[in-house]
Amino acid sequence: MRRPWIPVLAAACWLLSVPSPASAEAVRVMAFGDSLTKGTGSTHGAGYRLAFYQKMREAGFEVDMLGTFHAGPKDIDRDHQGHQGQGVAKLDEVSFDELRRERPQMVILMIGTNDAKEGSFVPDAFRIRYSVLLDRILAESHTRLIAATIPPARYGKRDKVMGAVNAIIRSEVEKRAATGRVRLVDVNGMLDNRADYVDPLHLNDDAYARIGTAFADTAVQMLHAQPASAATR
Repeated sequence: MRRPWIPVLAAACWLLSVPSPASAEAVRVMAFGDSLTKGTGSTHGAGYRLAFYQKMREAGFEVDMLGTFHAGPKDIDRDHQGHQGQGVAKLDEVSFDELRRERPQMVILMIGTNDAKEGSFVPDAFRIRYSVLLDRILAESHTRLIAATIPPARYGKRDKVMGAVNAIIRSEVEKRAATGRVRLVDVNGMLDNRADYVDPLHLNDDAYARIGTAFADTAVQMLHAQPASAATR
């Protein structure tokens, strides 16, 4: 006689053998940018990376943050690739070596604030360097990219040039959307140019937390669409 509990027991054993996201191998994430990636202005020193790290773990994903710099509280992975005071030219310069050495499965890119200087911003030059940077990140088929617009300056200063930077960012990301491996997070649209700042360019803890949460939500969506382990096969 066939025992009806046997298929149920087999199914239960199979479910127990499937690793949950939290028990799977950590997702290798590189936060790439300037002082906003470093976390300048935040009381804890990690900027958006603190909320990103916490929200990813709450969603069941362990993350291995990558980078040659370290900043933030001791209870998170403090590694990052935030180049204080630098623009897209610096990231273009170091990106090849960093990406080749670290081999991230996901890159969070927020760059352009230091390029947005009235009187010296050259749109065509920024577009070329930003475009090359995106293509370099996406050159590895296993890498997903979350690209962000840059925040506004405090009190709306430099709005025109920052708007030009963000127009290029949106355009270049949209050109690559068909790959399915790049998404845009509109950081510019989620901030108040008065209440969210500690100085003309750097954000407070609440603003950084909103950005980190948005990055984590986008990362989780991308990982559910294609798990990191599948992308590396």
